[in-house]
Amino acid sequence: MSATAQHHGLWVRGAGLILLPRIETAIESFYSAGMHAFAFGLKPSRGRNVMKQLYSMLGVALCSLLAAGAAVASEYGTPDEAQAMLERAVGAVETDQDAALAAFVAGDPEFKENDLYVYCGGPDGNFSAHPSLVGKSLKELKDKAGNSLGEEIYASAKPGEITEVTYMWPRPGETDPVEKVAYVTMINDQICAVGYYKQ
Repeated sequence: MSATAQHHGLWVRGAGLILLPRIETAIESFYSAGMHAFAFGLKPSRGRNVMKQLYSMLGVALCSLLAAGAAVASEYGTPDEAQAMLERAVGAVETDQDAALAAFVAGDPEFKENDLYVYCGGPDGNFSAHPSLVGKSLKELKDKAGNSLGEEIYASAKPGEITEVTYMWPRPGETDPVEKVAYVTMINDQICAVGYYKQ
């Protein structure tokens, strides 16, 4: 989640399903009112009032659509947010590595927001920080397409640089894998990353 334009598919899917019936109702009202005015010869002033009411209905529906779409989109981080989180993680590890890793595992709000979170691997190849995989192998991790994700993360990480690793992974609560990008760097003896979904 966000960059933000990459979540339009979700935005439309979530917000559209919620508000499509409301918009359809407003359009049907436009049609019915127009036919009614034509059939019964409403006075111009009455017709204008009807049209004002209908425009108001459409305005409310469209504003609601925009608001709901923004709420849905905000559930997922953006590339800028992911990179900023990783940069904060770099500073934290450089200041106090043990305290930083503990904060990453604990889900400190500085290092976990919506679907974004910091994870790290130590020199032994195992997760040194992750919401649920600490102690398990990061280096042997494969993505949902069978690619050697962990090995690529370790190979790509460089001190003082942020590189990108693209892989396939499902969104939280879903099963179909979609394209995801991890921003990766090396800090001291730690390989740390933050990933975001591209779609």
